[in-house]
Amino acid sequence: MKKILLFGVLVVFAANLFPGFNVNHYKLKNGLTVILSPEKDAGSICIMVYHKNGVRDDPPSIRGASYLYQTLMFLGTKNLAPYERILFIKKNGGRSSGRINYDNSIFYQVVPDNDVNYALWLESERLKSLNLSGSNITEQKNATYRRIYNISNRSVHFRASSWINREIFKNTVYSTPLYGELEKINSFDNNSIRKLYTSFNNPQNIIIVISGHFDEEDIRGKINRYFSDLYSAGPPSRDILPSKIAGEYVYKNWMRELLPEHFILYGIKAPSKLNMDYLYFDFLKYYLVDKRVSKLNRIFKSTLKMNVKISYESSDNIGANALIIKVASPKRAELEKMRIYMNQIFSMLSSSRLTTSEVKAIKSLMEVDYLKKLSTLEGRSHVLAENFHISGSLDKENNYVRRLRKLNSYDLQRISKKYFTKKNLVILNVFSK
Repeated sequence: MKKILLFGVLVVFAANLFPGFNVNHYKLKNGLTVILSPEKDAGSICIMVYHKNGVRDDPPSIRGASYLYQTLMFLGTKNLAPYERILFIKKNGGRSSGRINYDNSIFYQVVPDNDVNYALWLESERLKSLNLSGSNITEQKNATYRRIYNISNRSVHFRASSWINREIFKNTVYSTPLYGELEKINSFDNNSIRKLYTSFNNPQNIIIVISGHFDEEDIRGKINRYFSDLYSAGPPSRDILPSKIAGEYVYKNWMRELLPEHFILYGIKAPSKLNMDYLYFDFLKYYLVDKRVSKLNRIFKSTLKMNVKISYESSDNIGANALIIKVASPKRAELEKMRIYMNQIFSMLSSSRLTTSEVKAIKSLMEVDYLKKLSTLEGRSHVLAENFHISGSLDKENNYVRRLRKLNSYDLQRISKKYFTKKNLVILNVFSK
């Protein structure tokens, strides 16, 4: 009861800290979408360039090549030396980051509000004159190959996780690792990689989000100055469609030499962000594996006193997703016993409803986490851009929170019956010889 009350207090506290924000959007003539979210009390500003394309848009022969832009984006332009962009931002007390995903690509910087002019110029410079010399591309191909090769050789978990993802996403664009097939990386054609940038800097594929302290009329003028001359290379990337994942049970054993621990990976095929089930499945993820409330931790470690470690990873794709639960132990017998209980837990989710107190506690935790994300300029910018990419909506009425508050145990039982079934599982046992 105390935990439930605490979560309730946290929600009220977070809501008071973050009562809402103004947001609007418009388009430049070249097709670039601009979202503005001013906040007069902020002392900084976030400029996020959200590209509506990623690895799933790569041609099949070089799928994974877009991943190289995660580094190439920082390797200099016509007027900037390699990494000069990052050095300037850090020198002035800001922060910058970027990420290539399957369905989108995100680059942002958070800087003091008086640096906004230079920050916008940095982004326009990257879009207009990125240095894509053959030597730069080859260097990044080699570096990516070496890094993935070394990780793969050192980590059995990495190889196991890669295998289970391929099985979960079989026959979809998500079955190829983000970086591509390891043996093909060095043979990616440099000209083809260079050509991919016409998707990244096509204004019809770009959403720019400005969040923080700024004058709206002034910022519109600056955006027009720096981005209105971006050349539109043609129609935008195709609309994202959910990838249909086959319902096929897969079970595999691996025997490996001298492992420090045995482990089992449970891969659960999860709904896409385009699916209304996504929110409900996210709740069940919290319920099972979030360390703050994990049902699995309570059962295996606290109640049964088993010597196991529970961890998880989950994808963050728009078109299809997976939850991978890892249970590890130095004793194989513990894992054999754990498998029986895991089957019972999955069955319980489908056959019985969670208690009202459990549902309330986890809903409160999820809402707090969501509000925390929105309270950062980069988190808010990401939510706004992705929502607009998916639905063309800015979610001003906070649809996520509305739906979360209406969620009930009947919804969760329905989703459990749909996703926590045998045919929706991929299981890999990795045991030491």
